Amino acid sequence: MSADLIARGLASRAAASARSPNTQALILAIRNWGAFAAPSHRLATTDLPAVTIGAAGAASTINAQTAGGATVPRFDSRLTYVAGPTRQAGTTFPLNGYAVSRSGYCGALNALGDPFFGTQYHAYEFVHTGSQFEVPVTGHGANSLYNLRLVVDDAVAATAAVPSGNGNLYFVKFVFGASRARRIRIETAAVPTNGVNVISASEVSSVARAYPLVTIIGDSFVEPTGADFSANGEAALAARLLGLRGAIAGVGGTGLINPGGNNSAGFPKVNFCDPTRMTDLTLAGVIDAQTGSTLSPALGVVMSSVNDGAANGFASVAGATSFEDAVTRQAFKLIDAWRSTNPGKPLVFFGPTWPNATPTLDIFRQRDAVQRAVQGAGGARANVWFIDRLGPSAILRHGAVDTLATTGTTTSGSATLTALASTAGVVAQSGISGPGIPEGAVVLTVVSSTSVTISHPCTASGTVVAIRFRNNQSALYTSLVAGDTTHPSPAGHEYDAFWIAAELRRLILNEFA
Repeated sequence: MSADLIARGLASRAAASARSPNTQALILAIRNWGAFAAPSHRLATTDLPAVTIGAAGAASTINAQTAGGATVPRFDSRLTYVAGPTRQAGTTFPLNGYAVSRSGYCGALNALGDPFFGTQYHAYEFVHTGSQFEVPVTGHGANSLYNLRLVVDDAVAATAAVPSGNGNLYFVKFVFGASRARRIRIETAAVPTNGVNVISASEVSSVARAYPLVTIIGDSFVEPTGADFSANGEAALAARLLGLRGAIAGVGGTGLINPGGNNSAGFPKVNFCDPTRMTDLTLAGVIDAQTGSTLSPALGVVMSSVNDGAANGFASVAGATSFEDAVTRQAFKLIDAWRSTNPGKPLVFFGPTWPNATPTLDIFRQRDAVQRAVQGAGGARANVWFIDRLGPSAILRHGAVDTLATTGTTTSGSATLTALASTAGVVAQSGISGPGIPEGAVVLTVVSSTSVTISHPCTASGTVVAIRFRNNQSALYTSLVAGDTTHPSPAGHEYDAFWIAAELRRLILNEFA
């Protein structure tokens, strides 16, 4: 080995050791724990459990625990939470006092009487050495294809759909083909949990990890509208890719200026700089129910919002003389609050994104205004950073959305769709979705104006079936659910999360003090 290589190696080691303890912890998290949940085929068959959801109110089939009981309850120290600060959910129906993770402030009271309970990411880890366990849950959470996911050793092992909105108590049971030590992560989309129920509490131990905490405040993109599961939203996924615990505080409709109207119960939401909402970022005075103490974020992230524009006005921001001035003043408020609560810790502002390649002028104005605040507060010298999302590689979707919603006939076992009302704009490799069409299917051939062949045989037969074609990059990465052309699709959230994580990774490894 040359002397030059040795010198560079020693210099690199010296530079790493010169970083602050906070930055060193972030670096170690990236290198040791940063991961993307691998698909289930990466697991041995004995790690793919049978999943059952017990009857409402039924006792455990493992140890006859009464409904809702657990041998390792929700705030036991052997459980390592990897989402926001733990909270005891509202004691009234349908939350029943189970554990949830703190979400963004959704207004004085939401429909459940809990101002911090939304569609939030909730998750925890433990090591299990047996062959079966149950997760006690209450019947609430996202009403979707699945709202609970089991991850084993960083690979998706199973999903389950807990009944939503009924407040009943359930045991979700997982039975593996063999006993061994497995690192278990339970993730839910707003489903309250009560730890883990096992035959013997000795089967459960801590993962012995201290994930650094990142707080991420934002709008519906962070919430995450358009994702198929809360853990797959751009913010939660970015945190996981960096090996961090993510306190995800997205509230739809809100921004630096825009309060976002009313919540589902008719109570007003607030903008990022309302004193209560500001604690979503700083966690000032927020008590974690598991530890009984406050948590100290290692990193703060502010995702600027598409909801802010001159049409919102700026009179609500004291002293502001223009939209840009109002945005700058609001950004300074967040910077000051962060510094007061978390002195010396890095704070990163991402500029606003836009759902296509032609952002409005106010989006550029907002980008410039936030950047002025960051640099005016000292920028890198003060450990305050700005990342522009309007550069060529940062715009999530390019051009207009090219999509076609039509109807057609599917035949189970056949890869040919017939009786299509239209194939206008459809090309080979267009994405396709609809009842009876497997996930991930694409068009292989446009046979005629009424027929196409696709990559996967249909799984069901039907006539006048609603079919959606996605014909370009924008359509691939756009939700399109109920005509939504603003929010990302599941693929869009993943795409954006990889980019967000890469930008933060660069700052952590190379820039932070």
